[in-house]
Amino acid sequence: MPGIKGMKHKRPRTKKERNTYAAIRIEEILDQAREGEIELTPARLKAIEIAYSRLKPTLAAVEQTIVDPRDQVDPNEIAGRLAALFAEKPQLWDQVVALRASQQAHENSTEHQVTH
Repeated sequence: MPGIKGMKHKRPRTKKERNTYAAIRIEEILDQAREGEIELTPARLKAIEIAYSRLKPTLAAVEQTIVDPRDQVDPNEIAGRLAALFAEKPQLWDQVVALRASQQAHENSTEHQVTH
């Protein structure tokens, strides 16, 4: 049986379909309120908020995890690559040492200012 006689569309069958239609209806109501076509009471707005939060994830509920393959590299492999790089280009090692000395000097001057 394709649907009830006189109905334009079949009724949603799955929970996912029902949730999709409910979310669409809530979005339509919110659009009407935004356009000034209808006015929502605080109680109705809170009910819409609760229902919608169960249908669609909010940004606060979404967590994004990025797995960087560099985080899974063995430290010994990194040390080996760096050793090969510095053997190939010794001037890079000199730059790293100079940067580190500059950073330590800055940290020491900051500590000196804080203690006095």
